[in-house]
Amino acid sequence: TAGGENAASTIGTPDDLVVELSARGEDAVICGDGALRFRSEFECHDRCELAGPGHATPDLTALIELGAARFAREQFEPAAAVLPMYLRKSDAELAAERDQVQP
Repeated sequence: TAGGENAASTIGTPDDLVVELSARGEDAVICGDGALRFRSEFECHDRCELAGPGHATPDLTALIELGAARFAREQFEPAAAVLPMYLRKSDAELAAERDQVQP
C-alpha cells in the first residue's frame, strides 16, 4: 500500500480485493502467483494492473521495474510510504509453528 497508511491485512477473493481498492479509490499492481492464477478476474477491473509472469515471485529488482511505470507518469510516493502487505505467514513461520505444536 502507498500513501502512508497501513491497512489491515485480510484474505479474500480477487473480487473482494478489487471492491476494497475501489472503495479506497486506489490503484494497485497485482503480482505473485495469485495474480497469474486469477488473471481473468483482475484484468476486467481498471483499478488493477497485472505485473505479469516474470513477477510471480518478485524480488527487489522486479519491484523496482514495477514502479517504473508510475515513475514515468510522475506519480511519486515517499519511500517510507510504500509498504508490502503479506497476507500469509512465510513457509518458515508455518514450519516453526508446526514444530512447536508437535510433541
